[in-house]
Amino acid sequence: MVSVIFLAATSAAALAPRLAGLLLARFPAAVTMLVFAALVGVSAITATLSTGIRSMRVES
Repeated sequence: MVSVIFLAATSAAALAPRLAGLLLARFPAAVTMLVFAALVGVSAITATLSTGIRSMRVES
């Protein structure tokens, strides 16, 4: 589960500039910012509720 989340995060990071450009070309800047804020919020809630991330153990 954790590796799936990391894969999705790195994929989203690579696609974010293109998505921002597309949104800015079609919608006002305020709408684009609201979309990105909503996406970050959904990501934060998903990461918070993910049992895979909460059960990870950091080994040093």
